[in-house]
Amino acid sequence: MIVLYNVIEFLISFVETLICYRFVNLFFKDRLNTKRKKIMELLYSLLITICIFLNNQISLFSNFLLIFVIVVMGISSMLLFKAKFFQSVTVVGVYYLGIMIFDLFSIFIISVLTANDKVGGILISQQGLERILYICAMKLCLIVFYLFLRDKNIKYEVFLKYWGFWLTLCLIGYSALFYFQRFAVRNLTEVLASNWLFFLAILLMFLLLFYMYIKYRDYEEKNAIINVRNEVLEKSYANIRKLYKDNGHVMHDFKNHIAIISNYIRSSDYQKALDYIDSIAQPIRKIENTVWSGIEIVDIVLNCKIAEAEMYNIKVTIDVNIASPRVIDMDFCTILSNLMDNAIEASMEDVEARRYIKFTMKSVNNMLVIKVKNNVAEKPKLLEGSRLETTKKDKKAHGIGLESVEFCVNKYNGNMKFNLGDTYFEVRVLLLST
Repeated sequence: MIVLYNVIEFLISFVETLICYRFVNLFFKDRLNTKRKKIMELLYSLLITICIFLNNQISLFSNFLLIFVIVVMGISSMLLFKAKFFQSVTVVGVYYLGIMIFDLFSIFIISVLTANDKVGGILISQQGLERILYICAMKLCLIVFYLFLRDKNIKYEVFLKYWGFWLTLCLIGYSALFYFQRFAVRNLTEVLASNWLFFLAILLMFLLLFYMYIKYRDYEEKNAIINVRNEVLEKSYANIRKLYKDNGHVMHDFKNHIAIISNYIRSSDYQKALDYIDSIAQPIRKIENTVWSGIEIVDIVLNCKIAEAEMYNIKVTIDVNIASPRVIDMDFCTILSNLMDNAIEASMEDVEARRYIKFTMKSVNNMLVIKVKNNVAEKPKLLEGSRLETTKKDKKAHGIGLESVEFCVNKYNGNMKFNLGDTYFEVRVLLLST
């Protein structure tokens, strides 16, 4: 029986460890997308499970082992998901903190229902049928909960912005739980039960306050995006109205223009005729540069940015051929505005003769491909991961930036890549648009 218990404990520990990696993957989506990485995930889970199993031969639970597992899984998650160390450790810490809280809460409920204040010690430190049944039930609940989280449309990456809060919560939570494990679980008393319930109430209150804070920040960011969109709309419509007004004037005086050009040709003054044709063609050329993709927000943003780029003598080439992607206006506004803003600013730093922006957006199967290439005065530098070293003096004055672009891209299971040269910079965005 002891051998059977050990085998079951080993398998359950392996499942718990593997689900932890799956849980971390919710926060770093599409970073575990190769067969090699998935094999490494299984190997890491197996090695950590072996460490847990060997420790269980000495003691069925150890706080030192828990800290060791969190750190090791944090480092391995950092390697697997190309994440930052503290972010990955925080996510792993939250995972195990949740497991511990649920375990202790379950033991508390069982102790109350069975009126046995020793049940915690039996389930935690004594190997037997009761413990096996208990941990099997707990891991079944864990699997169900993970499947629930995986299938919910939750923006898990948003929580990474506040990893400092979660890390602090973990430190406080583990300190309190280590206390309850030492005293309350093995000998439940009325006072300790009250303290346990008070701890849970405080924890839930902090989580509720934090959730309200996240919703407030989300509301603020949406308002900022709406303001940017309205500003873009206003500028774009004004530019388009001006273009049509200029072009309408040309069409209204068309007969007069033809007469003047004919007179120049009859008098063999061909250069004046060419100059005159060029002058009246300027508004038409501007109309030709106007983007008509059939998607309002795309047309509005691009036309506005084209007009802005031309103010700085930046040659803009636009190639748009897209279907109707399932990208909401707010995300289109964020992605296109920031990509074009970055391209315009980088191009402006170079001499006028070399300024250009090549914008391409096409639908390829179920993917929406966006590429923006522009000249640069000097080759940009890549920092950690795919982050760029900014040259902006005032970061807040330039919108949400590439981090917001990446945030929107992740919502559509896409990716963003950079191609850097000595004289150019190219960013490519792929979105799963259907």
